[in-house]
Amino acid sequence: MKLEQEAEEFISGRHKQFKAGLLEGIIDLQQFIVDNLHNTDEKRQALNNLIQAEMWAERSARLHGIKK
Repeated sequence: MKLEQEAEEFISGRHKQFKAGLLEGIIDLQQFIVDNLHNTDEKRQALNNLIQAEMWAERSARLHGIKK
């Protein structure tokens, strides 16, 4: 039973690390877009698509795991 728990904790740790790295990248890119583009429909769409990309990446990690 202990081995299973260690495996679950390892996977959980990798998921937390992935989500933290993804969030950091998303925040950096979001700030770059906000700082450099005028308020337009294209800018709003880019920011919406960025949120979608984050959600799809998290879903993929949850369903299919993370590469080594």
